[in-house]
Amino acid sequence: MRKWILMLVCVLTLSALSVCFAEDSDNSGEVTAQQSYVNEAITVTSETSADAPSQSPVLRDVAYMTQGGRQLIIKLYDIDSDYDVSRLAEPDFEEGGLLYTHKNSIKVSDNRTMETKQASQTVTVSHTEKDNAMVSLQPMLEYSENGFTGQLMIQPESITTAEAGKESYGYTVSDTREYSNLDRNDTAYILKTVEKNGVSLTLAGIDWQAMGNGTFTAIASYSGRATGSKVTGYTSKAIYSGEVSKETLDSCTYKVIYEGAPIPAPYLQYGLTAGSVLALLIILAVLWNRRKNAKIYALLDGEFKIVRRVRISYIDPIIDLTPAAVQSRVSEYIITIDRWATKRLNNQRLRILCGDGVVREQTIVNTGYGYKIHLEAIPVPIAEEYKEDEYGHA
Repeated sequence: MRKWILMLVCVLTLSALSVCFAEDSDNSGEVTAQQSYVNEAITVTSETSADAPSQSPVLRDVAYMTQGGRQLIIKLYDIDSDYDVSRLAEPDFEEGGLLYTHKNSIKVSDNRTMETKQASQTVTVSHTEKDNAMVSLQPMLEYSENGFTGQLMIQPESITTAEAGKESYGYTVSDTREYSNLDRNDTAYILKTVEKNGVSLTLAGIDWQAMGNGTFTAIASYSGRATGSKVTGYTSKAIYSGEVSKETLDSCTYKVIYEGAPIPAPYLQYGLTAGSVLALLIILAVLWNRRKNAKIYALLDGEFKIVRRVRISYIDPIIDLTPAAVQSRVSEYIITIDRWATKRLNNQRLRILCGDGVVREQTIVNTGYGYKIHLEAIPVPIAEEYKEDEYGHA
């Protein structure tokens, strides 16, 4: 049992020391990497997930300052607009004898670029009057396409007007003819059809007038139908042109603030490990103190054999050799006490309850070894020293 306890204590101690040295090594490596990182001030590369943006943040500046008694390190980054800002924060790191912890990440600005180009659009309008194109066309046009916006102005020289369509219609053509010096009012003298502007007219009526010299004058009326066409409307086209622009958010600038604090003392840093070791040692000490520290041998068939292992109390040392206790009725016993118990029981009186009801007493003397008591069938037990090896064997 002593062997296993000692091995457990050694393993636990070595584990604690390994943790301490490992943390020291990690911290020193972190400080070195951080210092190099600040000096280079290039692109910050970090592990990203599959759906994370491919563009890495760019470290633009590192500032060291004291503000209200606080030691600050402020790092200035340019990042994509869709970059996760929380990933800019670094784990705690040591620099200049201080332990720096992330406090805040604040946006400084949005970095935008302006792109311009020439744009044009053609507008078509309809109107009824041929000369009303400018009335129907607006002098300015708002442009918005593919992120570009602006105003386009009309180009008067580009205006063209065309007929939108025609329709047919009918109308009446009328004419009158006068026939004079007729000897009588006979319709035979009157033409039944005449032509006017290419339209054939038929006789519609005659107005006879008797003249004073015995002649007649006829006023003949003619009419006919003609067809024509007219423009139903006009279509005008005009070109608008001008410069348009598009604003693009390229990146955002953030400042990441770290605040420094004194580095905790090593005994505080490793206090939890030391406390665990101490607690375990206390438990082991209690278990060791409660171990069975004595062996009872009985003479059986001419040979002493162990019949019981017992624990002798350091406050009231007693060993029970009654038959009920040792499960044996022999008259000769050997009691061995290990050297650690012998040291604790030095100069104390050990009471031995014998099978015959007699209580015998023996003073324990520490000689640096274990202690042996040989009880024979005699009134007074004989005590003698014996040497015990490290495993508790006599």
